[in-house]
Parts: sequence; structure tokens; C-alpha cells
Amino acid sequence: YLFYHVFSFISTNIGKNRENAQPIRIRFRTISQPNKLRFHVEGVFSENISPEGTGFSGFNTDGSINLNDLTIKKSAWVACYNVWDWKGWKF
Repeated sequence: YLFYHVFSFISTNIGKNRENAQPIRIRFRTISQPNKLRFHVEGVFSENISPEGTGFSGFNTDGSINLNDLTIKKSAWVACYNVWDWKGWKF
């Protein structure tokens, strides 16, 4: 069976400017291969902190974790522009 869990948090450790802290979601789910998890990391920033004129709205990446030896394989980070809602895996 498939299992997933979502961690959603806002980091307050980013410099001293806490009003610009934005949420990040990390989602884990099992796959058909034993002892492996897939993950998806996504950050969606609000329009009011996007650098003016850029449309920069966040980032995402995904990959897998081998639970036997704790190796991680991930894709490249992808910058998002004018995407103001969460994408990634649906609930």
C-alpha cells in the first residue's frame, strides 16, 4: 500500500527579516520498491515579497531516499515564476 506524509513549515531562521519567512512543504511517500521513499520539496512565496518585475514565486525539487543506506538521489532545483499555488503531489 502507499503511504504519504506532509511536513509543512515556515523557517524563522532566515536572517533577521522574519516578515519575509515563507512556507515550505516536504512530502514523503512510499513506492513499490521496498525500503525506498520518494520526496517532493516545494516553496511557494507570496506575490508581495517577489522581487518586483521578476514573477519569481518559489522553487521545487524531488527525489528518492534509500532507507537501507540513507542515500539520497534528487533532481535539480527548479525555479518557479508566476506560480502562486502549491503544485506537487495532490492529497
